[in-house]
Amino acid sequence: MKKNHNLISLYSVLTVLAVSFLVSCTAKNEPEAQPANALSFSITQGGNAARPGVRRVATDGKTFTTTFTSGDEAGVFAVRNGEVIAEVNNLRLTLNGAGTWVPARMVPYDAKFDDADFYAYFPYSKDMTLNLSADDPFADVLAAHQPAADQSTAEAYAAADIMTSAACALNDNRAVRLNVQHRMALVSIEMPNQAYQFTNEGLSTYVLAGADSITFTLGETAVQPLFDEQTQHYLFIVRPQTEETLTIAYQDAGVPRTSQITNLADVWAGEYAGYTIDGGADITVHTLQVGDYLLTDGTLVSKDDAAAVAANIGNIAAVVYSVGTNPGITDLRPACSHGIAIALTEKKDKWGTIGSTTSEQNAAGWSSWFTQYGMAGLGTNTNTAIDLNSLVAVGYEYTMKWVSVPVDMEIGGVKADINSAFAATYAAWAEANPMPAANTEWFIPSLRDWMNIREANEAVAASLNAVMADDLLWNAHEQPEKLYYWSSNLRGAAAMWCYTGFGTTAGELIQASGNKDGRYYRFAIAF
Repeated sequence: MKKNHNLISLYSVLTVLAVSFLVSCTAKNEPEAQPANALSFSITQGGNAARPGVRRVATDGKTFTTTFTSGDEAGVFAVRNGEVIAEVNNLRLTLNGAGTWVPARMVPYDAKFDDADFYAYFPYSKDMTLNLSADDPFADVLAAHQPAADQSTAEAYAAADIMTSAACALNDNRAVRLNVQHRMALVSIEMPNQAYQFTNEGLSTYVLAGADSITFTLGETAVQPLFDEQTQHYLFIVRPQTEETLTIAYQDAGVPRTSQITNLADVWAGEYAGYTIDGGADITVHTLQVGDYLLTDGTLVSKDDAAAVAANIGNIAAVVYSVGTNPGITDLRPACSHGIAIALTEKKDKWGTIGSTTSEQNAAGWSSWFTQYGMAGLGTNTNTAIDLNSLVAVGYEYTMKWVSVPVDMEIGGVKADINSAFAATYAAWAEANPMPAANTEWFIPSLRDWMNIREANEAVAASLNAVMADDLLWNAHEQPEKLYYWSSNLRGAAAMWCYTGFGTTAGELIQASGNKDGRYYRFAIAF
């Protein structure tokens, strides 16, 4: 087991990073700006006024920084001659959208503030008090503070930490610059993980493989760290120099493993300890594009990286035709929200052995067999009546329904072979083209899926041709005669809607086929 440990001061870092888990509080009512004769307040961190703040911790894998966000609240006290001045007794400061800390009430300037000491802390608590007899006025609060066991949300994580300032004085501009420091310690844990971090806006991290069933125990207490999806790190606030052991239990490829962190006593206030467990995270930064290649191990190769494409020519499974997926896929497979790709090859075959159901079969209940599997037609048997704009991408969901239909199904004592060829073709394809659990199962595109593929035709066709894969029918042939792709959309009990890719109207793009007709299978997959 590999376990790396580094102690780094939180305050020596200059780079400010943005992180996905930060929660903006801009919905709060922001206090109005104060008059010129009022005291003004600012909060900085690490002695660098040009980098004000930090709400929670961000990481680039080596350094941690902190930054405040609009709506954050801090508190401030003014102390003179051993007593708290009433006007600045736990005065709440709120950071507004312009980056100004605005007090809850105006504090007019008075000469008594000239020789006062100001103390700030974060986050704000209405119950905060100072111990003015102690060397550190916050000593009692810090001694009593116990970071919460559950820090799994940004809010809970923020509340677990405390930042305080030393005594600060009013300057000649009637301003108080309060420099705060972290008083708790931070543990950062990097678990085994292989993932892609996309530069595309809105795309979450694509995790290919990693530790499963992870649990954390501090001493005898089960704890829940905050998981930073951007960096794939677990973050947890602890008391400085704690003597407790942090135990991490997890499964790696189904094998139970345990790691213990026993030297948290070395982590002082304002420091973090970074731990890498079993090699940690292998993060690849990637800009996902239509035309990129999805490999058989679930990894990605950019279409623009000719050398990498050539090196992986035998491992390419599909070509990306969509950046992002659709609600139907993410409802069933929430982690598969990054893209959809189409297979390199295709096959011509039937769907079943009948093209329509007989009167006897219909009387037995076959005319509506599909309703018990949650499938429905398009509301018309005429292709020209199909509204292209109303079509929905349901290829994955419907393919999974088709896979669940028994080949030898019997209704009312009568059998009908509507899907034996599909079942055999699908099973053979899935067996010959296994993909990681980070991907969906292979599926037959629906009509809307096919329309999306054709919209991406230029980039998809270029990538298919670059690796000598089967071009799409509408590119490979001049005549649309019977050159149809199976879709997963039903037309009737034993008939399907197929997609041609030729033309622009529903009558041209969509054709009906009985299940006994030979049409083209081409599978897609999401990741």
